[in-house]
Amino acid sequence: AYVSVELMKGLKYKLNLTPDFQFYRYNSYEGLFDFGLAKHDITAVTEQQTRTRNILVENLLTFDRTFGDHKVSALVGYTYQDSRYRYMQGSGQGMPTGITEIDAASQGLAVSGNSSRSVLTSILGRAFYSYKNRYLLTATIRRDGSSKFGSNYRYGNFPSVSVGWNIAEEDFVKNSVSWLDQLKLRGGYGVLGNQEIDNYQYVSVVTTGINYPDGKSGLIQGAFPKTFANPDIKWEKSYQQNYGVDMTLFNSLSLSVDYWRTQQRGVLCQSDLTPALSGFTGDKLPYTNVGKVQNQGVDIEVGYSKKWNSGFEIGVTGDFAWNKNEIIDANDLNYSSIGYYYPFRKTGYSIGQKFGYLIDYSNGNGFFNSRQEIADRKLVYQGVTPRVGDFIYRDLNSDGLIDERDKAPLDGVKTMPSFMAGASVQMKYKNFD
Repeated sequence: AYVSVELMKGLKYKLNLTPDFQFYRYNSYEGLFDFGLAKHDITAVTEQQTRTRNILVENLLTFDRTFGDHKVSALVGYTYQDSRYRYMQGSGQGMPTGITEIDAASQGLAVSGNSSRSVLTSILGRAFYSYKNRYLLTATIRRDGSSKFGSNYRYGNFPSVSVGWNIAEEDFVKNSVSWLDQLKLRGGYGVLGNQEIDNYQYVSVVTTGINYPDGKSGLIQGAFPKTFANPDIKWEKSYQQNYGVDMTLFNSLSLSVDYWRTQQRGVLCQSDLTPALSGFTGDKLPYTNVGKVQNQGVDIEVGYSKKWNSGFEIGVTGDFAWNKNEIIDANDLNYSSIGYYYPFRKTGYSIGQKFGYLIDYSNGNGFFNSRQEIADRKLVYQGVTPRVGDFIYRDLNSDGLIDERDKAPLDGVKTMPSFMAGASVQMKYKNFD
């Protein structure tokens, strides 16, 4: 729902209210049965309830006016998003046959539940200016606050700016180049924030039921942190830039070329460095702002459209994309001190880079061709004994042992494509397409 009011010419206030409520209930009852191989000799009942509530409130003030050749628009606003979740479950066993109430259970009574809440607030502003639709300038700024971070690092500032030049609108082009319908140069730079982690990662979750010996053959009930927290986690930031050109020729051919680069800094993740040093499993580690990941590439879109007097139309579009992904710094362990030929497993590679053994083709085919060749090579394979017909792997660190230390990045195995292409054709005849 929304309300919009025009305060004066070109100046409007708009209130958006977007509520979202969801309720889920689940009941399960298991009676007594005996089918020979399958048997259930005690009644059981389980009931679950889940409630979610998400409310988004947007207060927006916009200004839009044109003064001769000058067009100006602006926006300022405040948004508030409140998300809540609650889960409850109860179960029991041993009810009289036909009774499905948990209170009637004689054993196995259990109850559990939890709830969470997250809030995101934003103050934002945007300004746009154009002159004769030739020169374009847009600038934005927003300040976001997230309850997923501690009070010292709850807020982040995210600016952006973009410019454009419609060369085809220049008089020296319109009056002399009839076949050029559009030629626009554009560029932009901005910063975005990421807060997509679980709630309450800046405080430790404590579990009870941990018993400690009191030194007198007895136990003292206590508690212990279930997970380890990091009060200093903050917004992950993505620094983005884009430069492009748009062209339309002969009222039928179109071309759009973009070069873009995105660099994520302070990536929110559970660092691999901590468990190796402290002995903790990865799922218990606190989130940290570590690492730097970069993506860059070129996108090209080519199109052709044609319309005939008979009512037949055709449109053809081709898309091509080149992408390079690289982890510039993952803050991962350096294994060079323990004989790894490639000391890093993340830094310097793309996300999901696979490692494996390289085949030694120095004998012509890369296989052990005889027992004598196995003996002459004097290679020890960790965990297995090489046989005739097995691959000959390269001993990269020259220690005579083929193991994890000899694994190398595999060029032909990537989780992220470096090139993508696609095409589409649209045809229409009068009202049929």
